[in-house]
Amino acid sequence: MDMSNTYASWEGKHFSKARIVFDHFHVIKLMNERLDKLRRRYVAELDASQRNQFKKLRMLFLRNMEDQAEDSLLILRNMRKHFTELSDAYLLKEH
Repeated sequence: MDMSNTYASWEGKHFSKARIVFDHFHVIKLMNERLDKLRRRYVAELDASQRNQFKKLRMLFLRNMEDQAEDSLLILRNMRKHFTELSDAYLLKEH
């Protein structure tokens, strides 16, 4: 189901023993939004030249790992050393 509270409350009222399963699209959408928010927080802390380079990497974090080019995977691995929280969030999204 959708991740809306409306659906969850209706389901709980009418199907109290049902197991709730959120659809893949909405879970990934939420993870991408959180990941982008975290990325923007890092960008705000960088100087101007670093900020311009980092902004160009936005799509790396939004793209699925299996769709990444080899050079993109190398960039992500290198970023893991410097931005562990962002990298961990990306890996959680992929999991």
